[in-house]
Amino acid sequence: MSSDGAGRFWRDRRWQARLGQATVATWIAAGLTMLSVVVAARALGPDSYGTVVLALSVTAVAARFLDFTFAEAVVHHGHRALAAEDISGLRALMRMSLFLDLTIGMAVAGALFLLAVPLSDIAASDGIDPALVRLAALGVLAVTVDGTTSAVLLIARRPDLRAWAQTAGTLFRVLGTVAAVAAGGGAEAILLSYALSGAAGSLLLGWIAWRVHFLGFVGDIRAFMGACDVLAFPTEPQLGEGFGLAALEAMATARPVIATRVGSLPEVVSDEATGLLVEPRSIEGLATALTRLTDDEGLRARLGERGRIRARDEFSLEGMVERTLSVYAELS
Repeated sequence: MSSDGAGRFWRDRRWQARLGQATVATWIAAGLTMLSVVVAARALGPDSYGTVVLALSVTAVAARFLDFTFAEAVVHHGHRALAAEDISGLRALMRMSLFLDLTIGMAVAGALFLLAVPLSDIAASDGIDPALVRLAALGVLAVTVDGTTSAVLLIARRPDLRAWAQTAGTLFRVLGTVAAVAAGGGAEAILLSYALSGAAGSLLLGWIAWRVHFLGFVGDIRAFMGACDVLAFPTEPQLGEGFGLAALEAMATARPVIATRVGSLPEVVSDEATGLLVEPRSIEGLATALTRLTDDEGLRARLGERGRIRARDEFSLEGMVERTLSVYAELS
């Protein structure tokens, strides 16, 4: 990457905003983790909570040696497939990664169950209850697919969503710990709450990742536009946007367009008539326009219908041919 390209990367406000959100989410997660530790430690006491920490530690170390992570490989090869528009290859990569995550995760959890007795002896000189190691192993099983689902969000360039989902999982852990303590449970209840909260966080992360769609080449653009509520068309002057055909395609299917005042887009999209225009690089302006159309179904319908009429009357093939011929006639 050139120095100029690197500079544009670091000045990208959208990326800065997402990175900032991910950082804040990480800080909040760290605070919630500390809170769950304090709640459990104060409820169980140093000795009993110590057994929880030992069970978690020995299980985590053993899982690290037995497990494999495919997140980095999925992100690396996923970006390459996305750049090459090999969407079928990208989906196959994710399916294989998910399958391997599940298979290896279950195998690792099973091995930890079988090795619970020797691992409990390793954890302390007088040993700890093997049941604690088995409960900790459930926590390993609960998050076995997080590597693949996290990779999906990274490929989609949404590290902020991944961070907030992980923070929500930490919040579930705090709530589970409080519930276990309130019920008068001991070390077993705490470890079970950790496993259940881990599963809840993993389900949330998976649900968000499942909503990411890598479309690739779209053949039936009319059906695709018909499935949308709004078309957002933000671009920048240095990108050299030409006519803005995608905006016109959305208008032809009665979909309102939010576009930036760049190139010919203001000639295609009439502000407050067939869509909304915002300034380039204005995150606030784009967010306001999206929120406005999201919250007002009537406005979406009015702008969309006017856009359909404008696309039919001003940009039809017949109309363009007629106007082109009229120009030739004037010059002849």
